Amino acid sequence: YQYNPKLIPSMAYLIAKDKNTDLIITDNLGKNPRTVLSTPIQDIQLSWITSDKISLQSPPSGLTEGHLFIFSLSGRSLSRLASGLFGLMTLWSPDGSKFLSTVTDSFGKNLEFFVKDSAGKEIFASAFPTIPDKCFWASPVETYCALAIDLPSDSILPDNYLDGGINTKDQIILLNVNQKQVYSVFADPQFDISNLLSTKKQDYLFFVNRTDGTLWSLKLK
Repeated sequence: YQYNPKLIPSMAYLIAKDKNTDLIITDNLGKNPRTVLSTPIQDIQLSWITSDKISLQSPPSGLTEGHLFIFSLSGRSLSRLASGLFGLMTLWSPDGSKFLSTVTDSFGKNLEFFVKDSAGKEIFASAFPTIPDKCFWASPVETYCALAIDLPSDSILPDNYLDGGINTKDQIILLNVNQKQVYSVFADPQFDISNLLSTKKQDYLFFVNRTDGTLWSLKLK
């Protein structure tokens, strides 16, 4: 489920019902549920991106075409934002104005990294060796990402990373989307960085080393 503290305190969750998936909206106490969408799309990943819009994405795999939809609560309408993209993963900015996206070819190879606006228009592109699960939006224009220093050439992405088949050795960068500038923040190849977060002032970063489950903090200069 997703909780939306913006403007209208509400929660959203998905229920598999018969051959459909229902999108349910409740108040912030989980009461007064109402079904706002019923779709045949299965195994949806849910992200509440603005007070009015909810992102619905198919499960990511480098061997399966991925799809991204946006549901408008006010218009009760579902629109397709991206379709037929292998390895599709996304991470929306805090204000819902843009999102990170990674895709691969149909064999889970040749990973590509993008920043796009809310209409799907490309803002930034790179061959960053990372996926949105290893990134964090610190502001609507700044994102921290952990980049793999070396990926096994036979990796199928994001599948092998998500299922624990591989661990990465990472460095951290900061991307300023407006300036299209990339800054090196931290490089120590002993960490497979996940659950990346920063303080509001961006004076500390926190992450979990996925290799052993330990929690780390990094003081930023």
